[in-house]
Amino acid sequence: MARPRGCLWRPAGDGQTGMYQETYLPAMAGTHKVVFGGTKENVDLGHDASSFTVLAAAGERDVLAAQPQTLEVISKATGGSSVELAAVDSLVDRLLATAPLPATAASVAIPLSRPRPFFMVFIGCIALEWLLRRRWQLQ
Repeated sequence: MARPRGCLWRPAGDGQTGMYQETYLPAMAGTHKVVFGGTKENVDLGHDASSFTVLAAAGERDVLAAQPQTLEVISKATGGSSVELAAVDSLVDRLLATAPLPATAASVAIPLSRPRPFFMVFIGCIALEWLLRRRWQLQ
């Protein structure tokens, strides 16, 4: 099989004899077959074949220009609206007009400590537990 146009066989970067590498950029998507073969002094040393699949490029990169008609169709289908680039200022005004009013802030004081009786009961429980352990000779 002949080499595709633009293919240049060159020794691999590590300099080993008989090791070759190639870079091939296929022009079309699909399954491609590569056949390898070798000869020495007009004697066929053998052949091997391999195949690989090239996927098509993603469609969103086919057309990079803005498509206002498509955006308008999408906005109508989803119950929204579209605005041309020249009318962005009116969009900002519309968004501000429909924005909900900010909530009013309320001040609430939350004590960071418990009342004194709580701590007295807590200390009493710890003392009672210590006394019972001593009395029953527990560690």
